[in-house]
Amino acid sequence: MPRLRTLLLPAALALAAASVFAVISLRTGDAAVVTQDLSGPLEPVDLANTLVGSGITISNVTYTGADVAAGTFSGGTTIGGATGIGFDSGVILSSGSVANVIGPNQSDSISQDNNQPGDTALDALVAPDQTNDAAVLEFDFVPQSNEVLFEYVFASDEYNEFVFQGFDDVFAFFVNGTNCATVATASGQARVSIDAINNGNPFGTTPNSNPHLYINNDLDDGGPFYDTEMDGFTVVLTCRSAVNAGTTNHIKLAIADTSDYIYDSVVFLKAGSFTIPTPTPTNTPTRTPTPTVTNTPTNTPTPTQTPTQPAATHTPTSTPTPTQTSVNTATPTNTPTSTQTTSAPTHTPTPTATTAPSTATVTHTPTNTATTAPSTATPTPTATLAVPTSTPTHTPTHTPTQAPYTATPTRTPTGTPTTPPQTACDRADLNGDGRVSTLDIVHIATKLGQLKKNPDPRYDVNADGKVDARDLVRVVKCRNEEKHGFNLL
Repeated sequence: MPRLRTLLLPAALALAAASVFAVISLRTGDAAVVTQDLSGPLEPVDLANTLVGSGITISNVTYTGADVAAGTFSGGTTIGGATGIGFDSGVILSSGSVANVIGPNQSDSISQDNNQPGDTALDALVAPDQTNDAAVLEFDFVPQSNEVLFEYVFASDEYNEFVFQGFDDVFAFFVNGTNCATVATASGQARVSIDAINNGNPFGTTPNSNPHLYINNDLDDGGPFYDTEMDGFTVVLTCRSAVNAGTTNHIKLAIADTSDYIYDSVVFLKAGSFTIPTPTPTNTPTRTPTPTVTNTPTNTPTPTQTPTQPAATHTPTSTPTPTQTSVNTATPTNTPTSTQTTSAPTHTPTPTATTAPSTATVTHTPTNTATTAPSTATPTPTATLAVPTSTPTHTPTHTPTQAPYTATPTRTPTGTPTTPPQTACDRADLNGDGRVSTLDIVHIATKLGQLKKNPDPRYDVNADGKVDARDLVRVVKCRNEEKHGFNLL
């Protein structure tokens, strides 16, 4: 049966509930974050145009929700820390009012009840709970690529006291019906929420989930550290989704309260970040051929000298015997160009005989004496094959090196949440009469202001270490479930 969004309460309960929904605004000076909602000249198409970047065209922009729950912001990098929330401007959607993100942080329970319905697609994510005060921006788009992405930050005043307590405001980015605002957790992939990204409850304890993605700003846990009313927010996250290039696709950006209408949550969307990925350049290596080393020997043959026996010389007895001098001046070097082929030419020089002149006067008949220069035979040498030492040159082929993808580690929370010995509805029986009735509601409602200052453990229905409006809401829920068999709130 659908949950009713109104309930007739006793006068004391109505007075207490009104204090829950009050928005405390004691801000002074110039705010770091500036917001503008749709109650002025800003139109939904302006929000879509602010979000969209290159490579995408949009059409058919619609918005559903309260005018104060959607708008634009600037000054996101000026709220503190090195870069604030991580980017300066963009679109903001809220489960209450976009103005409630403006700092400083002075309330641990900033809220605005817009009396708006929830969203069926978000209901499916939090079933069996239901959503309220939904703010939904959607439009058609045609991308030039088969993938789109955008950057965002989730923030909430549900942090840190309602982590793992069942009050888990919901948002989603449905691209062609599939939510891409997810994150890895110990139990698998989950939607981004205060239960999926936190540093435990109490803060700094286990179990926790993805604490490396969480930034604390809670008044009760050392804050505020940033000039925003939100008690905590995530680092910059990226939504990536496959789409159909060159044709019409659809995106739906939605946020809502879960189970009640209080404690605002928001999502910041970076301006111009809804775009297609930038192609990664591919390094095309230049192929350098590797030369083939050829050993070309140098053949330097030694010529074969064949002496020629000269003719006999008739020399007078008184004339000295002429000296024959063989002069070999030719030593050719034959360098063949073909590989391992040696042609050994034979060079036969003719020695030149030099005869010294005679100065003696011939007075006698010469005696015919044949003087022959001895023949000296030079053996035929073996051709020496000189093989040069060739150092091959190795030219490496350039292989482009691609930087490895470094996955961001996902810290797996340890420990198991401790189950209290009693249920919240057991503790809601404040009168001790064995049932939860209107008397219990009035009992805590009339003392709520005093209990906030001087907490009494008996009234800590949620067992979160303090007594506040959440305990009153829990008593009302338990009374409805006991009396009607279902929750009317």
